[in-house]
Amino acid sequence: MLDDNEAFVDFGCGTGQFAELAFKANKNYVMGMDFSTKRLGLAIHRNLKHADRFMLADLTDPDTYTDIEYDTALFCEVMEHIKDDLTVIGYIETGKRIIITLPSWDARAHVRHFKSIDEIRNRYSSAIHIINTITLPVQTKKFFIIDGVRL
Repeated sequence: MLDDNEAFVDFGCGTGQFAELAFKANKNYVMGMDFSTKRLGLAIHRNLKHADRFMLADLTDPDTYTDIEYDTALFCEVMEHIKDDLTVIGYIETGKRIIITLPSWDARAHVRHFKSIDEIRNRYSSAIHIINTITLPVQTKKFFIIDGVRL
């Protein structure tokens, strides 16, 4: 889904599992950000050779999105935790590629979940020109992936 030279930022990198895969695949992982010092510490520990590519950040703060050069914004299992997700998407520069993964199930830490791609389109189509969608079944649940361009 990501080209080898496509520079991307992993907004909400968590414990760095995706970062580890990206580094092993020689992807252009610019930065991983998370609000949790504990998760960020785990991400750094997991990716010690790239420790300088992780930073503590509040995704709800617009200053988080300045002074970083990238092609694609990745939000992997993040938006379901952010109450004001549309405002956060608004911080992404117009024209940037944006990839978001979203769950089909409710959980205590989720502020929303989606039953279908149509629900996702209804929520995000005012902010993202959605080009591609993927539904990944995982046992009795699903992950939805949207790939688009920030309007």
